[in-house]
Formats: sequence, C-alpha cells, structure tokens
Amino acid sequence: MEFVSTLTHILGLMLFGGGAIWLATLMTRADRSLSGYGSHFVIDLLPRASHLMGIGILLLWASGVGRLLIWGDPGLLFLPRMYGWILLAKILLYLLMVINGILIENRYLPMLIRSAATGPGGKPGEPFSRAWIGLQVAARLNLLLAMVIVALGESLRFCQA
Repeated sequence: MEFVSTLTHILGLMLFGGGAIWLATLMTRADRSLSGYGSHFVIDLLPRASHLMGIGILLLWASGVGRLLIWGDPGLLFLPRMYGWILLAKILLYLLMVINGILIENRYLPMLIRSAATGPGGKPGEPFSRAWIGLQVAARLNLLLAMVIVALGESLRFCQA
C-alpha cells in the first residue's frame, strides 16, 4: 500500500508540477509568437493543460491522505511538534493552491476563451489582455506554492515525529 501511495504521489507531482512548468513555457512562447500560436494555445492547449493539472492535484491529495494514514498516528497532528506545524503549513498552502486553481478554471479560462478573437488591428482586446495577465500571475503563484509545498514535504523527512 505504501508503494502505491508513493507512486501515486509522484505521478500527481509529475502531472501538476510538470504541467505548471510546461504551462509557463508555452505561455512564454505564446507571448513571443508573432503568428497565430497564441490564440491556438488559449483555445486548444490551455483547457487541456488545466484539466491535467487538476488531475495531478487530486492524485496528490489522495496519495497525501493515504500516506498520512499509513505513516501517521493521531499524535503526528499535534502542533507542538515540528512535524505537525510543517504538515499544517503544507495543508494550508495546498488549500491556497486549490483555491487559486479554481479561480483560474472559473474566471481566467472562460474570459480568455470568450475573448480570444483579436480586436482592431489584429491585437487582442482589453478583456483578453487583462485575463491573460491575471492567468500568468495566478499560474506563477501556483508554481511557487507547489515548490514551497515540495520543499516542506522534503523537510518532513528530517523531522522526528
């Protein structure tokens, strides 16, 4: 059971973390593109990437709970211990990352897809530009949160329960 939980955790991290890095790379490419790659990216690739990253988040959550049940005892969650504080920080950052992902899914993606058509002169309109900048900020925040959560997870290995 521990092997399956660890494997699921790694798979979820690959889907989410790798998806976040892939998303950042493609967003940079879309920004620098003079051809129609930007609109292709927004309409076709962005929703798929978002769904894969959501699956990664769900796998991370399920395997994290599974790992806690396998390794933990109720004493691990007491906050006077360092392990409990780090675990609480991971859970709170994870919740913040999920809320940010929901914001991306429900606010920025629909705005981008609706306004993907270019405005006068072949340039994107104002709603598209605002949504695009918001998406970039939210995606970078999620990548940063993921890195901090991974670092906290690694620090749990060195905490004595």
